[in-house]
Amino acid sequence: MNFTWNNGDFDIDLSSGASTAKGSQHEVNQDQYLFAELKQVLEVVDSSLDLETADKDQTCGAVFIVADGVGGGACGEIASREVLLRASAQLVEYSACKPLPWNDPPAMREVLFGIVDELQNHLENLARGQASRTMGTTLSLLCLAGETAFLVYVGDSRCYRLSSGSELDQISHDQTEAQRLIDEEAVPVSVAEATSGHILLEALTGFEHEVNPGWWYGPARCGDRFLMCTDGVTGFVKPADLQQILAMADEPEQIAQRLVSSAQAAKTHDDATALVIKLMSRPAGQKKVLSTSTVRRDSILEETQDL
Repeated sequence: MNFTWNNGDFDIDLSSGASTAKGSQHEVNQDQYLFAELKQVLEVVDSSLDLETADKDQTCGAVFIVADGVGGGACGEIASREVLLRASAQLVEYSACKPLPWNDPPAMREVLFGIVDELQNHLENLARGQASRTMGTTLSLLCLAGETAFLVYVGDSRCYRLSSGSELDQISHDQTEAQRLIDEEAVPVSVAEATSGHILLEALTGFEHEVNPGWWYGPARCGDRFLMCTDGVTGFVKPADLQQILAMADEPEQIAQRLVSSAQAAKTHDDATALVIKLMSRPAGQKKVLSTSTVRRDSILEETQDL
């Protein structure tokens, strides 16, 4: 996907692409991803309410989501699919009559945390009385607008930022038992990763519980690159290799394919998904144009299944 948005005198070209592949131990790919332009979708002609309206064709920003389903059978696939569809619906519903509060980080945090709560409630309702209560999924949701990026996440699907002249920065923080042990310096990193690497402390599930999402926001500048990926990639591709591949001059889709291929070459057994975003300065005099490009997926996102 390629599109351009305008933030006053600040023009940015955004290009993104993704790749995903089924793990050798899975019958289906339980990873899902989505990226979309966020627009004003309802043009209010008149109302007694005090509504902020905007040009219905105006692109307000971009939304990117990665989810890694967990659970036996098809439960993980259902959970990750439902989270993508529900999160998209929530964003559309919120932005139908008013823009997201891009210039107010605390308000933006409240909006995104509210979406996470709604996603958890949705999975609980789906799973109520069903054997699929064991279904669950991680979530990584990134919003970009103008010069700011907002990230909310649950679990261990990571998000990185690579800025010009800087080292790769992991802007999410794994919500796992291994990371807890590392943070507390209870055991060496190698021991924590080997013994507790896949134990999630937070996830969106069919069981009733309170979710504690992680949160980050910061600048999104020309030259920055963002990588969102599941542990099928990060568990098998070293950070130095992630940085080297992400810094390549290729198109985002090609970079995402290289990352997934590198994970497969390292014998990943898990589903592997990578979503790459590049921010670039728009050439002087170039018109604002929206266009789309192809993405690679080994299994297509199907319609929602009834439980």
